Amino acid sequence: MFSFEDISDWFWDIIQQADKNPDILASILMEMPKKSICRFQYEFESTLYLVWDDVEAKLRLSEDGTLETCGWIVSQGKDYFVYVKNHPDGIPETNYIDFSQSLYGVADGVYLELFDEFLPVPPGGYYYNSPWKVKPGLYHLENKAD
Repeated sequence: MFSFEDISDWFWDIIQQADKNPDILASILMEMPKKSICRFQYEFESTLYLVWDDVEAKLRLSEDGTLETCGWIVSQGKDYFVYVKNHPDGIPETNYIDFSQSLYGVADGVYLELFDEFLPVPPGGYYYNSPWKVKPGLYHLENKAD
């Protein structure tokens, strides 16, 4: 199962470079090979699930609302993510969140634009399986690569 220790510095560096701006993230991802865009998306999705239970318990949102809020939390960067993970009472109510500062879904859009296909989901999804082991020969991504 994916844990906080599995989140790479590579991932957090990209989040920091994007500076909560989906357009900046898109331009960063547009320069990456297919494998790296997949890796970023897999790591983003897996990371947001690490705060899912806390967001769900505090805010009692729909599944979509919880997903959007968790994506926003990841988008704010490593320091904020760690704060929320350690202090779930600090999760803001959604009316205090600027969702335009969310990077959730950007990699999917870039992948579709560049390759005219949907970004593949790892077998078994993001939450329960290691997100880096995708079909051999297609994308074999190690979580500590790069």
